[in-house]
Amino acid sequence: MSDLLRVEELKVNYDSSNGRVYALRGVSFNVKRGEIVGIIGETGSGKTTICHAVMGLIGKKADISGKILFKGRNVSTLAEEDLRKLYSREIALLPQNIASLNPFIKIGTHIKETLKACSNIKGARSLKKKALDLLTTFQFSDSKLAYRSFPFQLSGGMNQRALMAITFCCSPSLVIADEPTKGLDLGLKDTFLETMDRLKGDRNISMLIVTHDLEVVEKVCDRIAVIYDGLFVETGKAGDVMSTPLHPYTRSLIQALPKNGMCPTWGFAPSSFENNDGCSFQPRCPVGKRLKKKHVVPSSVMVGKDHLVWCCDVKG
Repeated sequence: MSDLLRVEELKVNYDSSNGRVYALRGVSFNVKRGEIVGIIGETGSGKTTICHAVMGLIGKKADISGKILFKGRNVSTLAEEDLRKLYSREIALLPQNIASLNPFIKIGTHIKETLKACSNIKGARSLKKKALDLLTTFQFSDSKLAYRSFPFQLSGGMNQRALMAITFCCSPSLVIADEPTKGLDLGLKDTFLETMDRLKGDRNISMLIVTHDLEVVEKVCDRIAVIYDGLFVETGKAGDVMSTPLHPYTRSLIQALPKNGMCPTWGFAPSSFENNDGCSFQPRCPVGKRLKKKHVVPSSVMVGKDHLVWCCDVKG
């Protein structure tokens, strides 16, 4: 599979009222066609900044370096008109929660307005037919009823599926989901996972999912990248990373799952106001805590096939 999205040495720094923020310190990854890639990490690790950078939502006052290549084109060099077309037709954002739906607009209107903006479908009849087809695709047993319903007239699970129908209605090449299960109860989360599982089988979709929820990446993603303090510490196939975590931070995240006893990671995440030039996880690491001096950021080590880890305690 060829690369749909490739990010190379992305760094993002910006000034805030509390000082300079070092959000990303050089991350590189790719999303292949037909692949779902998950990025996991704690709050403040840089996950959402990656989403914003790829979506072109980083403010002009931020300092950005590196490359964001979509279908081989450097996004940062595109003209404004080309960027509008890219983000309205080829790259779509799946909102965090169902509150993104306007409570005063019917579900059918939500979908039709999106279709008008990013597709070539013309005419009220054609737009309605496409909207009804989408609602059927996303498991609405009575698509006509859902079409003429306001969000408050539908259950939370139905609104979750309606959001996904809106996101996928123009067949984007890439869908970016920033914390798609944040704030969802167990039932709504199961609805999301079931829908994603079915989509993987029915469509050749490409997605970048950014989340702190390991259950989501374990069940949905093909590959996983673990981020800590603006740097990746481990990447690989989802099954390999979840079954054989190599970095102590990845292991701590997995041990914190309810099924594994909910053992929290010792210590606290570093401040993003510090431009760390060493291993940021050292103060929380069982091995690193024994070291008297802060060592440099370790180089990547390949273990097996396509399983990378950045750790001084791992040998290839």
